[in-house]
Amino acid sequence: MVDFKCYLVRQHIERLQLRHATRLLEYLDVKVMIRNKSNILVLNLNLVKTSCLLIEMLHSVGSRFQSLQARCQQIRQKII
Repeated sequence: MVDFKCYLVRQHIERLQLRHATRLLEYLDVKVMIRNKSNILVLNLNLVKTSCLLIEMLHSVGSRFQSLQARCQQIRQKII
């Protein structure tokens, strides 16, 4: 489902508001840092594809909202 959600973010990035982007980044940060089976990367079969999609989405959000660019970089480093 991550690929569908990344697709939706790409399609509707112009309509995305700062508060929605902030909540999305908070959710991703929590889901990436979880150490058990609830980790967003563990739940998907193709780890590389999921990581690439998330990094691409973070880049899009960081480009759209300059105030969130540093946070996107931090989450990207956690994914890598």
